[in-house]
Amino acid sequence: MNEEEISVETKEVVNGSSLLLTLLGFIFYIGSFSNIGYGLSKIFNYKNYGDNLASLNVNTYVGGDAYNYIINGTYATTYCVIGVVSAIIGSTCFIVNAINKSRAN
Repeated sequence: MNEEEISVETKEVVNGSSLLLTLLGFIFYIGSFSNIGYGLSKIFNYKNYGDNLASLNVNTYVGGDAYNYIINGTYATTYCVIGVVSAIIGSTCFIVNAINKSRAN
């Protein structure tokens, strides 16, 4: 194989991985926004009408308000951390893609 054939094969591999990394980056960003949004809805959407109107309760798990706030705060923190980690992974995909493109040229 000569240098020209190797160069063409390298560009084909970079183009294929470029598309994959870009797609993964966007998927992780979408996951990040949805996880952070779900976490914020857990913390801000809380309604406890008691036992009489239990079907209208939102994000209510046990009888006491303080316990429900602790549970919802834990859920919100967990989902927001997952969202931030997804954003970091998505950003890493875009950075690696940019490095690969600059090396191929």
